[in-house]
Amino acid sequence: MENTDLKVLEIPNWGRYLRGKWLENFAGHLTHDEQKEIYMNSFLWHLCSYEKTVCLEKEEAVKAFERLKKHKCTIFINLYMMDS
Repeated sequence: MENTDLKVLEIPNWGRYLRGKWLENFAGHLTHDEQKEIYMNSFLWHLCSYEKTVCLEKEEAVKAFERLKKHKCTIFINLYMMDS
C-alpha cells in the first residue's frame, strides 16, 4: 500500500463475522467437513497450501499483489497467540 495515510479501525467482536465472510467468499465451494479436514479453523491460508483453490505462489504471488491497487485491507490477528 503506497499511501502512508494508514488508518486503523478496530471493530470489537467482528472477527467471527469477517472470518465467516472470508470463508464464504473464498472457501464456499468446500463443505464444513472439508474445511475442518484441512484445519481452516486454525489458518485460512490452508485453503491454498492444501491446494483447494487455484492460487499464485512465491515470487509470482508477491508480484501480483504488488501490482494491485489497494484501497483497504483487513488483518486478522489471533490475540490468544499474542498473549503468550
